[in-house]
Amino acid sequence: MPWTECDLAIVNGLIIDATGAPARPGAVFITGSRITEVRSGTVADSEFIARRVIDARGGAVMPGMTDGHWHPSYYNARTIADLDIQSPIEETVIHAVRHCQVMLECGFTMAVCAGAHHRLDVALRNAVNAGEIPGPRMLAAGRDICCTGGLTDWNPAWWKLGLEGLTMIADGEDEIRKAVRLNVKETADVIKFFVSGEGASFNCNQYQTTCTRAELEAYVDEVHRRGRLASTHVRDRTGTRWCAELGVDIINHATYADDQTLDLIAEKNLTLVPALGYIFGVFENGERFGLDEAFRKASFAAEDRESGCEVIRKAHKMGIRVVTGGDYGFAWVPHGEYAKDLGYFVSHMGFTPMEAIIAATRHGAELLRMQGDCGTIEPGKYADLLVIDGNPLDDISILCDRSKFVWIFKGGVEVRR
Repeated sequence: MPWTECDLAIVNGLIIDATGAPARPGAVFITGSRITEVRSGTVADSEFIARRVIDARGGAVMPGMTDGHWHPSYYNARTIADLDIQSPIEETVIHAVRHCQVMLECGFTMAVCAGAHHRLDVALRNAVNAGEIPGPRMLAAGRDICCTGGLTDWNPAWWKLGLEGLTMIADGEDEIRKAVRLNVKETADVIKFFVSGEGASFNCNQYQTTCTRAELEAYVDEVHRRGRLASTHVRDRTGTRWCAELGVDIINHATYADDQTLDLIAEKNLTLVPALGYIFGVFENGERFGLDEAFRKASFAAEDRESGCEVIRKAHKMGIRVVTGGDYGFAWVPHGEYAKDLGYFVSHMGFTPMEAIIAATRHGAELLRMQGDCGTIEPGKYADLLVIDGNPLDDISILCDRSKFVWIFKGGVEVRR
């Protein structure tokens, strides 16, 4: 075997490359920001020259993970007001910058934003890309778009308050096109539209479609015509069908999708992000925040969890791309718990640990349209790597324990030791 010269060698690792290949002992060689070589088996010291060597000591080496439904500006919200009139922009900015760092510390090197205050995620993306703050590779979404009476149109009319910081209220095809154009003007990568309600909403639940098909069609047409990705919040059956028919790139939730809709999603190679961490959190932590049995019944939380998991089980068996991302940022699902999603994929949605890791890595990179650069451990890819004390294929919950991340690299640069 010819010797290798590199900047960094990670040796004695269990390589989980996320390509679909079995995990195997081996070494990863990095020069600059990219992987130059991956070798299987034991690599002797005489086989390489490296400026720096890390001994993984048999621990897993895997790609950085993805959160496909991230709200960087949400901070331990307990009520609707915490997302709106009780979120001063100054404090919100401080928390959002910290959340970028937290995401890296949790092993997540990629993220797709699902809405943020003002154009904050655009500013975060730009600052991360410029090297001014630490954070994941991200697609920014800017402000959500919602029709009157939709999920995020929650302030009573007599308050005479808009939602300028969080949501653009738009009705009819022309207003929706204008809202899309405003986000394009602010250089958003992904533009999110609310198609259905939510169980916790006072004005529209998860069984209601809150826009017309013509409005949704105008939104998708305008987003795609401007070269952006279309992303929707949708739970109800009709709305999810429309999203599939019209080719929405990122369908968040799809809680009550029927089999015919899943067939369309598979045919068009669309992506599902179940974002069910929020619902699981209601059951696991909700009591502490007033989300008691009465709330769970009134909001149909059990129905959401059962149907949402069943839809994803079916989608996974059909080969549909499903990406992790759990709507974290609420008090009962705080930032820093992103990896719980992989556990839910395994325990409730029919994924093996390897399949959950692929959903969070390779498929995450495909969602960000970065599959040529990220998501797997292969020569030429960015060295976005996790070195773990243990094996997540044996226990996926190890990814929730930050103390197990011995090394985290983004683009070959040490994020955490």
